[in-house]
Amino acid sequence: MIPGPKKDNRLLVIGVLILIVIIAIGVFLSLSPKPEEEKDQWVAEGEILSPNTTAIILKHENCEGCRDSAESLLNGLQQDEEGIGTRIVDVETVYDSSRESRALVAKYNITKLPTLILQKEGQWDSRMLSIWFSGIGTVEDDGSLVYREVIPPYYDTTTGSVSGKVKFIYITDEECEECYNVSLFAADLAVIFDMYVDDATEYDILSVEGNAIVSEYRITMIPAFLVSSEASVYDGFEDFWFTHDNTQEEDGWYVFRDVDQIGVEYVELNETD
Repeated sequence: MIPGPKKDNRLLVIGVLILIVIIAIGVFLSLSPKPEEEKDQWVAEGEILSPNTTAIILKHENCEGCRDSAESLLNGLQQDEEGIGTRIVDVETVYDSSRESRALVAKYNITKLPTLILQKEGQWDSRMLSIWFSGIGTVEDDGSLVYREVIPPYYDTTTGSVSGKVKFIYITDEECEECYNVSLFAADLAVIFDMYVDDATEYDILSVEGNAIVSEYRITMIPAFLVSSEASVYDGFEDFWFTHDNTQEEDGWYVFRDVDQIGVEYVELNETD
């Protein structure tokens, strides 16, 4: 098993609130006082507020592989509207090809899609703000709530491309039967950081491609693996990767070099290999 990295608090909060958001809200509500008004009004800090809220889900039209964490977040909020003092009365889905969407992207400086925008008249219930401020998004000057911590893969509006589709390259030695299974090791890494693996390619050390990669990246121990630059958008990945001797090369690829630190069988190469 791959050694576990130190967990990023923001990553943990986002993962709980979005991937199991219903449970998270339930826990939050168990610690919050229940409002006395139960029909069309909720109370926040002694003030009666209207709960009525409109939601806009903003998407990229052709975002293959993108995770719809905005939709998941909205569904979770709708499951317990009364408890968070927020009732979603209207939901609109728009795509970034429309004039309306482009205006929203510019107005709120949105860089990741899909996202969720919540709007209402007056103040927000303090319980809703407590959830939002825990690492989900921002409160804009006009009072709108914008979901910022979008889970990869997502469409990056600044580059016009999808970010977070990770590729792996494995370098193995078919003659080393005792060597560790590098593909399983890399799979553990993907699970830890909830990565979307778009492609994985394996080369033997004796193949033309494998030998070229070993030479280009000065790899001295195999099995070895490389991770594409897309991994950088996953929270906590780089903190883990650079704990020891692993590197990121000039072309963006991450090269795993800590083979001798994880207690597995491997082959050490010399200059003549």
